[in-house]
Amino acid sequence: MGLQDRLSWKKRLSRLMNYPGTRYTKLMMETVCYPAMEEVAQELRLRGAAVELKSLPPEEGENLGHLDLLVHMGDEQNFIYKIWPQQYSVPGFTYRARSGKSTYYRLETFLLEGSQGNDLMDYSKEQVITDILDQYERT
Repeated sequence: MGLQDRLSWKKRLSRLMNYPGTRYTKLMMETVCYPAMEEVAQELRLRGAAVELKSLPPEEGENLGHLDLLVHMGDEQNFIYKIWPQQYSVPGFTYRARSGKSTYYRLETFLLEGSQGNDLMDYSKEQVITDILDQYERT
């Protein structure tokens, strides 16, 4: 087993035990997710696509905004990729719950069809780009 394999299972375990709050979620969106979406948008524009990328403010009652990537597909249905922070209750057995914090966030992706059920939290920029392209290839 190589170093990369050991890191990958440790990273996976870390993700399972991590219950990020508002500050860390916002940091992930600003430093990883948005730059990844921006790189994809720039490359698509270089290849002639009409692309919109938006960082939208929080909706009423929310702490965090969301990110939207829209690729206009002419007469076909547009490609839409959104990253929305979704708030959940922290399981009672966790350190976060014992420290008085009752919620955490997942960075979930949404397409035209709705939530994809995955969590981009702790992904690298390259992993976010890969997820965007995987979804784009399916359109």
